[in-house]
Amino acid sequence: MAIDASTYCPGGTGKKIKHCACRDISNELQTIMRALEGNQRIAAIDRINRLLATNANRPCLLSLKIMTLMGMNELQNLEETVATFVQVAPRNALAHTFSALLEARKERTKAAVDSLQTAIECSEDSMPGELYDALGVVAHSLAA
Repeated sequence: MAIDASTYCPGGTGKKIKHCACRDISNELQTIMRALEGNQRIAAIDRINRLLATNANRPCLLSLKIMTLMGMNELQNLEETVATFVQVAPRNALAHTFSALLEARKERTKAAVDSLQTAIECSEDSMPGELYDALGVVAHSLAA
């Protein structure tokens, strides 16, 4: 996935990168995306963590870290990062979507439903694609 100024922020802000707080690190985001496309998750996480150290708690970095950790099945780090994302962006639908996915993965269905409901409420004009995935995952958890 190519990232340029007209790409929507991967942090679920609903803004294009040129209007988002991550515009100054767009080149770094591009490098991270290339690493992820090349299945170099550890390199991507290392770069994300270095950026988070100097660009604390930006939604774009937190969301990329969460997506990468989900692929690595790193539940401890995932839980901490999701909690941080929800704390720093309490009205961000993507943050609550990730919370719902985490809760479903940990078989805490009630908490997953609550997070999913919050994500839906936070979705103003459109829902992030990940929210549609979370609907299916939580529905599957409910059925089980």
